[in-house]
Amino acid sequence: MIRTAVLFAAVAALLGASAAYALGPIDLTTAGTTYTSLVDGTVWTNENLIQSSGTGVLDPFLRYQANGSEQGMNTDVKNPPYDTKASIFTHSLTFGDLLLVNKDGQDYYVFTLDINEPNGDSAFLTINELRIHTVDASAGGGLADENAVIAAAGHVENYDLDQTSDQQVYMDYRVSNTGSGESDVDFYIPAHFFAGADASDFIYMVINSGDAGVGTGFESADGFEEVRAVVGPNTTIPVPEPGTIALFGMGLIGLAAARRKN
Repeated sequence: MIRTAVLFAAVAALLGASAAYALGPIDLTTAGTTYTSLVDGTVWTNENLIQSSGTGVLDPFLRYQANGSEQGMNTDVKNPPYDTKASIFTHSLTFGDLLLVNKDGQDYYVFTLDINEPNGDSAFLTINELRIHTVDASAGGGLADENAVIAAAGHVENYDLDQTSDQQVYMDYRVSNTGSGESDVDFYIPAHFFAGADASDFIYMVINSGDAGVGTGFESADGFEEVRAVVGPNTTIPVPEPGTIALFGMGLIGLAAARRKN
């Protein structure tokens, strides 16, 4: 497994490099890996994955698919941009939908990614770009593309994977997958990136995957990728240990049901 990020960061600091230096990849191609980004604090993991099909736990909000390189953006627009798949699994999302999760004393908003790649030498996939924007409720959830998002009322770019360093995530479909519909990678984005966001603000995520330049098998070559948000009552809860992951899902389902009844 690639572990060069610390060395790169140390060398950059010694040489007085700018904030735009490139780090080694966030390498999740080995099972049981958790990696905390040295530059933005986001936690990437393929272990103890949050898995639930229950309402009020995970909300699939973005599907995208293309061979080679692929890009998606969630929106309610009828003909979504880029390689986004129009379906009930691509739709708008508001900041108030997200569940605040506390992990090791830090608050995060959590997303999961389900990748669908062939087995064998083509099982790898990258995340090359990941940006999250919020816009005012008046701008709506049906903006046409990222340019329209940036031009919308109240726009804030909350998170950019490459904001201070060129980061890239490496994944392997064979490592943690249990088939389509189950998460392969969870990523915990520190809550401070969303400081000032209003519950009614719309969230737009733009993601690009599949980098043929990395090496054979890292380009997109099969089914759709799907991003989900961990949603529920906007209350801080602890992240479960492996033995309690099922209880975590059941508890959130119960809370979601109570909300609907109210």
